[in-house]
Amino acid sequence: MCFELSNWNKLNAVLKSTNKTDNSSSVYKITANENIVVSFEYRVSSEQNYDKLIIAKNGNALETKSGLTSYVAYSVTLNVGEYLTFTYSKDGSQSSNDDCAYIKNLAYAPNGEVEQVTTQ
Repeated sequence: MCFELSNWNKLNAVLKSTNKTDNSSSVYKITANENIVVSFEYRVSSEQNYDKLIIAKNGNALETKSGLTSYVAYSVTLNVGEYLTFTYSKDGSQSSNDDCAYIKNLAYAPNGEVEQVTTQ
């Protein structure tokens, strides 16, 4: 697995988007080097309908969330070379709530064995 991280911080095993500037984004990308299932929980605390978390597989949105949500469990199957991105995107005006997205319990399962993901 290959991880690319831009504007995300880890605190107490929770990833948090850190972009606070208008018209900015935080991107976390996972690329599979083997067939895997990625599981995680996410939540959003943002301006409803404007600042949002987009979860995408190979550039195609699977989930788009904004406003206040509770943690939601999710899993995605990735084949070799496919990628999953978490993008917290801010529009050009107001901010509301915590103004970020959170990801926790991020793990992947190659060959049926779940391994907790360690991020730097």
